[in-house]
Amino acid sequence: MRPSTFVGNVGISVPNIPEAVTYYTQKMGYREAFRVNDEKGQPRIVYLQISKNTFLELNPVTHGSSTCRSARTHFSSSTR
Repeated sequence: MRPSTFVGNVGISVPNIPEAVTYYTQKMGYREAFRVNDEKGQPRIVYLQISKNTFLELNPVTHGSSTCRSARTHFSSSTR
C-alpha cells in the first residue's frame, strides 16, 4: 500500500481577521475550531476546520506587509 500525503493546515495572513472569519464560515462553510486573542482581546490566530484533519489558520497581516491583501505564510503536511 502506498502512503497517503495530506495537508494538515495552511496559514495565511489577512488584513482583517473578523471579516475573514465571516467569509470562511458563512460563504465557505468552515467551522471555527479555536482562537487565540492578544492581551487586548483582539484575535491573534484563528483556526477554522475544513475537514477532520485539515485546518485554515488566519493571522493578522504584520507591519511592513500591509500592502499585501493576503499572503500564504505556511503549510504543513503529513504522510500516513
